[in-house]
Amino acid sequence: MTDKRLRGAALDIALDNLLRRWEVEPPEVRPIHPRSVAKALPASPTSLYKDAHPSLEYPTEPTDLRPRNARIEAAAKRQAEAFSTIKGEARGYSKRIHELEEACAEWQRKCEELQMLIAGMEYHASLNGWDAEKLWKELPPNDRAKRGPAWAAHGSGQRGPYQRR
Repeated sequence: MTDKRLRGAALDIALDNLLRRWEVEPPEVRPIHPRSVAKALPASPTSLYKDAHPSLEYPTEPTDLRPRNARIEAAAKRQAEAFSTIKGEARGYSKRIHELEEACAEWQRKCEELQMLIAGMEYHASLNGWDAEKLWKELPPNDRAKRGPAWAAHGSGQRGPYQRR
């Protein structure tokens, strides 16, 4: 029986490729930790806690010779930092959306109250024998507006409508 698990430099190459792909996905979709990485790669979880395997071809930079679990933690940190700003903006937008939804619900409640008030007025008008459709007709123009204000006649010797006789 052959063991198909990755080891050495092949594991390091596969690990770096996987971490590059997972860093661009949200932490809720692809959380980066040694157990999930070991599950995605054909590797033992204990091999991810070991130092990177030096190879002549790979890695080219000395920083890539860190322990594999340190590289996984660094990738998880970069992923969290990349998506924390997006979450902060989304949180601000979701707060504003929540405020607007509350205002919309308040206006909807006020409209429903107004509709109930109008329905009550129409009902009471029909109980009193009035035609409810007449409630919706336009009011006639005001005659007093043509005559001028009531206090205009005060200084002319004429009595205004609010003066005693």
